[in-house]
Amino acid sequence: MAALLLPGRTDEPTARALQRALLDEDDIEVPITSWPVRAARSPGDGPTIRLIRISAQRYNEPADFDRLADTLGRRLAAE
Repeated sequence: MAALLLPGRTDEPTARALQRALLDEDDIEVPITSWPVRAARSPGDGPTIRLIRISAQRYNEPADFDRLADTLGRRLAAE
């Protein structure tokens, strides 16, 4: 398992929209979150970074990660 920094806007709606688009349009299920999480922030502070968490399982193949990287590159360039 690894958490990777994603460039671009860090707000929760943007993170949720990217995660939803990956699932609905690209059939890729991967958690994307803003950090620090709301419960760990001071009132009025926003998130500072956006993370994607990938987890390798026995059923994953290198091509799955290549597809995720290509799709993320395309989606992040469009933001």
